[in-house]
Amino acid sequence: MRLDSLEMGILVDKVSEVLEMRSESIDSIPYFGIGLNTNFILRLGKSHSKVRILLDMDNLLSSNEVTEVHFSIGEVASMSSSGPWSGAAF
Repeated sequence: MRLDSLEMGILVDKVSEVLEMRSESIDSIPYFGIGLNTNFILRLGKSHSKVRILLDMDNLLSSNEVTEVHFSIGEVASMSSSGPWSGAAF
């Protein structure tokens, strides 16, 4: 995931399934109504009688969440330069 000048990854606990989907089984997202944030949904896929949500990794985190991550990284980096983690790579 690359957000402006901040490059980050996402760690998951478990992957239950990896699928290959044909383009004809992937649809645009429908309108879900006012007040529902769907910015992180890229498309909907249909596979084995189930609907799969395809995530837009560039929009998975809101701009506020990205700012919080960026701020947290700065705090950790400043702590590591003088604290017990001095010299650690973040």
